[in-house]
Amino acid sequence: MYRQLLLLLLVVSLVSSQVAVIETTHAQGSKTLPDYQLVSSPLPVVNAGPTRPLVVKPGDCAVVTLRPEHASISVSGGFAWRVDRLKGVVKWDVTIKKLSELDVQVCVPESAEEGVYDLVIQGSTSLVIPRSLWVIKELPRVIRIVVMSDLHFGSGPTTVAQGDIYRFSAATIASAVNPTLILWAGDVSDHASEYETKLAQVYRYMMLYEYPVFGVPGNHDHPGSWHALYLGPTRWASVVGGKLLIIGVYTNPYFVSDNIITWDEIQFLEQALVNYSSVPYKIIVTHYPMFYCEPECTVVASYDDEEALK
Repeated sequence: MYRQLLLLLLVVSLVSSQVAVIETTHAQGSKTLPDYQLVSSPLPVVNAGPTRPLVVKPGDCAVVTLRPEHASISVSGGFAWRVDRLKGVVKWDVTIKKLSELDVQVCVPESAEEGVYDLVIQGSTSLVIPRSLWVIKELPRVIRIVVMSDLHFGSGPTTVAQGDIYRFSAATIASAVNPTLILWAGDVSDHASEYETKLAQVYRYMMLYEYPVFGVPGNHDHPGSWHALYLGPTRWASVVGGKLLIIGVYTNPYFVSDNIITWDEIQFLEQALVNYSSVPYKIIVTHYPMFYCEPECTVVASYDDEEALK
């Protein structure tokens, strides 16, 4: 009981501090920020989100792809913003250009500070994409990566409350490491429900706010539609600082006959590796190992043993 009460007090304290910062600083700049941030809402784009931020250098551009229901909107501008523990709200304008019915180019200024930002596209309506823009000048010489898997929102080892304690502890440990980036390796939800995925979206926003998170769904997130709607695309490729390639693909042993990964995912992975072959360091994020099989099956080979991998 004491541990659960302590957890509740810590969460309430965190939520209160976040709201207080936003309320006392949102009127200082030329752009108006909301009095509170509604983060448990569907994403208006298909290629970016809380678990797949667009990675740009100051002065660079990226393209977001709108969901079809937003194709008719006109765009006039936008801005990116984040809450800094020392500076309060940091925000700056982005240059917006609609390239096609669905594709919108977003360019950040040369003066943009490094960090993870919420992106707001303005026009006939405002579209908010939380934790979806990571500005980084170059990859640090030493990087720290935290891997989190099987968060299973909506469940716990014995009770949901115990699961919440574990999830809070995981976020606390991750923050203590002060990672360069965080990888979510699937099974974010327990029953692939909308409610559980929305919990994960809020958790990512509140507990891991300042860190870039890259994630993929697992078998408990199947078929991945809620993951795509609230967290981000189910497969993606991102280059960080020109030196690190991170590729996320969707592996799912329980729903793909005789395979762990579909042919579409394999083709996507192969093409990404070809397209970014010059990037020296590579990470592939999956839930299940691509060559996993059961009940008794092993693959023994080195990474370059093409015959064994076939």
